[in-house]
Amino acid sequence: PPILFDPNLSGAESLHLIMLVTATEVAHQWFGNLVTPAWWDDVWLSDSISHFLSYKLLDD
Repeated sequence: PPILFDPNLSGAESLHLIMLVTATEVAHQWFGNLVTPAWWDDVWLSDSISHFLSYKLLDD
């Protein structure tokens, strides 16, 4: 059984949102947990890169 997406109940917009959130969280795991900024002032950078990479991944 489908866990996140059921094509009989959801459309392409739901699938795109699920893929975007999943890609963002994978990028957050790497940038947020494995490559942590030195100080809180730099957190915006890891968040921005995570969002950029998630959109780039879905665009390709």
